[in-house]
Amino acid sequence: MFENIKDIILTLKGLAIYTLISLFFTSYFYFFKKKIFFGGWPGALLVGLLGAFIGGFVLDYLFYDISLIILEFLSRGAGVNILAAAIGTCFFLFIMSKLSQGRNRSD
Repeated sequence: MFENIKDIILTLKGLAIYTLISLFFTSYFYFFKKKIFFGGWPGALLVGLLGAFIGGFVLDYLFYDISLIILEFLSRGAGVNILAAAIGTCFFLFIMSKLSQGRNRSD
């Protein structure tokens, strides 16, 4: 029973890390760079979450050996590749902003 609870807590910790990464980069693109996104900030947050999950899984699969050595101390055993999630989030938000005409907000 204790092992199941530990696994659940590690999974929730991984989801929280992905969410925090996407929140940070979404806020940066939306509020500081003032990029326009379909759906405003909530739409950008959904795209950021999608990018974090896909980037985290795909890039982690491709560069597992390198990321295991370098970034293991950041995730503390939660199985989250922070660098891959950040790259995926930035890539997806960049593509989404380009699909939204690549303009900046004026407010």
